[in-house]
Amino acid sequence: TFASSNSPIFSDFRNSIKEKRGNKCEICNIKGVVLHGHHLTYERLMNELETDIQIVCLRCHEEIHGRKFKPSRSETSKKKK
Repeated sequence: TFASSNSPIFSDFRNSIKEKRGNKCEICNIKGVVLHGHHLTYERLMNELETDIQIVCLRCHEEIHGRKFKPSRSETSKKKK
């Protein structure tokens, strides 16, 4: 079992899923950004299966949870160039 979603064991688990799934957001397919492991279910929390986790970028993760995405300064400046 995982001590927490921030534990080294869960981090390794999440990273292995990211690699298997192409290191991209499974919703918008963006690459080269920080990716999150979104829980599709909490039924097996701390003992997740790979199918319990969806790999998503911050923008998609915020939208899943109904929060408005606020781009960072670095993202804003990239768009202006």
